[in-house]
Amino acid sequence: MKTARVLKLRPTQFAIGMREVEHKLEKLSRLRKNQLNKYVQKHPIKVVRSPQNEFYIVDHHHLLAVLWLLGVKKVPVRVTKTFATRNMSRPRFWKLLAARRMMHLYDQFGHGPHEPLYLPEDIRGLGDDPYRSLVWMVEQENGIRDTREPYAEFAWAQFLRKRKLLSPAGREHLDHALKKALAVCRARQARHLPGYRPPK
Repeated sequence: MKTARVLKLRPTQFAIGMREVEHKLEKLSRLRKNQLNKYVQKHPIKVVRSPQNEFYIVDHHHLLAVLWLLGVKKVPVRVTKTFATRNMSRPRFWKLLAARRMMHLYDQFGHGPHEPLYLPEDIRGLGDDPYRSLVWMVEQENGIRDTREPYAEFAWAQFLRKRKLLSPAGREHLDHALKKALAVCRARQARHLPGYRPPK
């Protein structure tokens, strides 16, 4: 399996939910070095290779952020698609990824879509979207089913954001907002979203 330096992997989104990162960081920081190495090997970062021979992350942004915070410098990568042999410009490559729903071009405030040109160069530039954290907390309470729909969590984040469940400050009110978020996610207005779980 190929390996790559963490800071050479390019994000395909602008934001993550830091509550999920903090949870995983607490969990993985308890592992001994050899245990962490084994965990890293079992969880390769999914990427696509660009025509410029760069790796763009298409899954596990949160995990990669955690590994960087733990001091991991290189990770295994699984190349799911390669465009390296094609005569293609970078803008054309970005347009192709967007068309295949392999990019999420909305920022931590829900604004977008932005031009891929402004995506962070590496994992350190990702913003903290508190609504993405709130969705992860709902998932932990089985308020949303697992789904393979691309960027489903961000769709839910936008749904909750429109209902203004958090103050502009956001993070300090996450726990307080969870109960209301669970109710909102099981309301009929949410039934069009991937992973919708109807009320019992």
